[in-house]
Parts: sequence; C-alpha cells; structure tokens
Amino acid sequence: GEQTWDVRKDKDVDVLITYILASAYSDFLISSELFARVQPQNWQLFTDVLTEAQINTKYIFFARRQDQFLMSAYMQNVKRHGYSKPITGFVRKEYKRYSYLKYYSHTKMLESVFGEGNVFPLIYEAAPKCKTGIAGLMLKKITGRESDWFEPGTPINTSLTPGEIKMMMMANKYNPRMHFSDVLVEGSIKAGKTTAFTTHNLIAPNLAQEVIDYFSEENAKFVSEYCDDTGFPTEIAQEYVDIESLSLNHSDFSDVIVRYLVNFDHRLAMIERNLSK
Repeated sequence: GEQTWDVRKDKDVDVLITYILASAYSDFLISSELFARVQPQNWQLFTDVLTEAQINTKYIFFARRQDQFLMSAYMQNVKRHGYSKPITGFVRKEYKRYSYLKYYSHTKMLESVFGEGNVFPLIYEAAPKCKTGIAGLMLKKITGRESDWFEPGTPINTSLTPGEIKMMMMANKYNPRMHFSDVLVEGSIKAGKTTAFTTHNLIAPNLAQEVIDYFSEENAKFVSEYCDDTGFPTEIAQEYVDIESLSLNHSDFSDVIVRYLVNFDHRLAMIERNLSK
C-alpha cells in the first residue's frame, strides 16, 4: 500500500535541509523516488523552511501510464522486498490506492505547495526518444535545451524477464538478501535480456484496460494542461505472459546458475585480495 514520508520525523530530511542552508551553491538537484509519497502538509513544512531562507523550490516528476507503473512496481516488490504473490491480485488491490497515480490531481496538489509554474511533469514514455535518456529529458526541462555535455549511464535497475521474475519469486520463499536480485539484474543486463524503458505485458489485456479506463479522465486533463498534448501510449499488449503458468526450461536455470557462480568467483577473488594486503 501507499506509504508516506513525514519530514517532521525523518532525521535525514533535517540533515538535507541543514546541508542546503549551509552550502555555498545556489542551485541543487535532489532526486528520490520516495518524493512521490510525501503528503502535501509535509511538503509545506519542507518548503516553508527553504522559502524563509529565500530558496525557491521546483518539483519535477515523471508520469508513467498507470498499468505499466503497476507492473513495474510489482516487479520491484518481487526483486527487492521479498514479494511472491501473483501479479493479478497485486494490481487489482493496489491500483486505486496510489493517490499519486491520479496525475492531474497530484500535480494540482503539488502546485498548491510549490506554486504554479514550479511543477514540471514529464511523460516517462517520452524518455527513450531523448538521446540522453530520462536524466537528459529532465535536464532539458530544467534548462530548455539539450544537454550535450551529459552522457547517460548504464542502466542499473532494469526489469527482469518474466522467467527471471518467476525464479525470483521462488527464491523469495527463502528470504534472500537484496544483493541476490542485484546479481540477477546485472547478469540480465550483460546478457542483453533486459533494457531500460521496457514495455511490460504481465497482466491480461482486460485488466490493463480496466486500469487505463479508471484513470482516463485524470489522464486526459493532465495531458491537456501539462504535457502539450504529448500523451501516454495507447497500445495494450494483446498477448501477455502469465507468470503463474510459465514453464522454465533447463537453459533458463543454467544461465542463472552460471551468473551466480561467476559472481561467487569474483567475490572470492575480492576476499583473496583483501586477505593478501
């Protein structure tokens, strides 16, 4: 479900504010996926401190089509938080619970705190068209031009393949560390099995359409008012991968086992180097 961040209790935020106020720099770019869950009253507390110090704050966020966001959130829960339940139940349970997926209302809320003209929404699906990727698109929004000096880095937290997701769900029964999924993702990237900006097809088309229909009015107003009519993709994958009934073959398992053996070998080499110092 939806979690919130209370700046009055989070010591890290106090440290962040102290750092900003003490810094000699005039501009800051602070990024966190946790910002989406901050409630307006807590943002107000944060911005009040900075406004008093004559620091203007702006808010930039990416909006992803909601069915794709939910599938990505599901995979993140599987990869990083030990989740192992079916995706259909997850999507049906969660899609009406995330208030920030109502992008138009969410943007209006942010404007009530940061002020009109200080909130900049971007469509996530537009990022692949930008040669410098998602960070480059954000910098373009800030500066008003392409940032030729910026080079996009290698993706580090891409989605797993459906087969890898199923294997991760099996592993989650035994409470693996987060590093376990890191090895799986790193190997998948090296093997070219996963890339950034993947379009997911892990739920049935009728459920994807149900989610899209639920947010359709919000999305229409959001795109019209904030996105220059550059909207979300309209295509829905008609063929989807049912993870529950997906069969894993010998090659799938062998590839994953080899990844962990190689990672184990690298870790042994690192231990040997440290011991020899």
